[in-house]
Amino acid sequence: MRYRVAVDFDGVLHSASGPFVSPEVIDGDPVPGSIGWLHRLTAAFEVTVLSTRAENYAGKEAIERWLVSQGPFGGVRATAVKVPALLYVDDRGWRFTGANFPEPDDVFRAKPWWKERDVPASVAAGSSGSSGV
Repeated sequence: MRYRVAVDFDGVLHSASGPFVSPEVIDGDPVPGSIGWLHRLTAAFEVTVLSTRAENYAGKEAIERWLVSQGPFGGVRATAVKVPALLYVDDRGWRFTGANFPEPDDVFRAKPWWKERDVPASVAAGSSGSSGV
């Protein structure tokens, strides 16, 4: 039995640089370095791609076609269901260490590595000064 690693699609494997159109429309390039990394990962682990795109069949199939077009990733499956995994790789996550629950302002401040987003003024005004993002 091989251990599984769950990898987010948009923002980790797929650049997601354009506007979201629909689950089955995947435009854009891979995140730089992601395809070589995915090759190394699939050599050592079972890999499952997690994405809300896979909530419907067309989105799931589009992700899997995109993966095959990037290399020999025919064994990598996509799902919208959180599967048991040794590690989850995601561009939108909070590393929980046992007591560092994110405050609402932490959630609003959080942004993926690839996107700048403004914090709503009402949230910024009520900031409690928590950190951890």
